[in-house]
Amino acid sequence: MESECPECGSDLLVEVVGSAGRLLECGLCGELCGDDALVGPELLRREARDRGLDPRVHDFARRLEIVPGLRIDRVVGGDAREGTWPTVFFHLGPVGFPWLEPLTQSLALATHGAKLRWSLELQYQHRLELLFRPRLLGERRRFSAEEIEDAYADLDRCARALERDRLSSWWRPAFRVRGT
Repeated sequence: MESECPECGSDLLVEVVGSAGRLLECGLCGELCGDDALVGPELLRREARDRGLDPRVHDFARRLEIVPGLRIDRVVGGDAREGTWPTVFFHLGPVGFPWLEPLTQSLALATHGAKLRWSLELQYQHRLELLFRPRLLGERRRFSAEEIEDAYADLDRCARALERDRLSSWWRPAFRVRGT
């Protein structure tokens, strides 16, 4: 393990809580030191916290934002006790609407064979807003912590699919918006 910060040279390195001494943070400049496999996820957790997003949905939200004109409005984390599924609320600006078809196609492909059934819903809340969440079939019922874990696993699957699909030949806007 390093004895001084590679960024500023300070020896004020403090263990990051929960890293079992394998990840250090410089007390002077804030640089993280340690194995890259640990630094990357810690940086993502901090970014999620800074943005006010549930860290377990953050990677999916970041991948959604590759769609031009798409903006995340809010993310609700899943909680079986409170009866909430992980849900991502977002909207598309004018430049984003042509990307709705490839986005929907990617999510449909990713959720085929997923642990839960998912839906992309459109609602009006002072503007058009899209929601991506598990589909509730029949009457609302209680669900388990395992189902919440399944939802997070499905969101990870969707994040990987978005990353893969954006490189595909079919990932292009369905039409052009005049003036863009």
